[in-house]
Amino acid sequence: MVKFALNFQAELAGVSSLSPKDEQAFYYMFEVECGSCHEVHENPIGICRSEIHDIPGSKGEANLIWTCKNCKRTSTISIASRFLPYTNSQSQQRVLELECRGCELVKFVPEGEWVVKGEESGTIFAEVELEDDWYDYDEKAGAEVSISDMQWTISKA
Repeated sequence: MVKFALNFQAELAGVSSLSPKDEQAFYYMFEVECGSCHEVHENPIGICRSEIHDIPGSKGEANLIWTCKNCKRTSTISIASRFLPYTNSQSQQRVLELECRGCELVKFVPEGEWVVKGEESGTIFAEVELEDDWYDYDEKAGAEVSISDMQWTISKA
């Protein structure tokens, strides 16, 4: 088993936190590499906290059981921590930990809906998409809010 950390860094303007819209139903999308043949799966794979599967031939459970198309080896991925809302502009922060057996996480793909909280007003911006830089206007604060220069990295925890 290898623990991986998903790390995030961005430039925040008028934003106090960023987190998935519904962590229980959120699909964290990753490019995954087989630990046996080193083939990278052609499409990002979604891992959801609320999906729990029995590991074949084991008493354990995992959030994702994946079989490599190339070598047919079965791998598992489990979400090992809750998502820690990103709050520190300009500083890399560990936001999630995952445990992998038989595979490695190569790249995070920030698909899905995120929630952003306004820094001064507490305004909640729901259904935010982060495939590109995000800009909006906070009516209560009378100022632009944004998340830019996003960098998602994966490291061994």
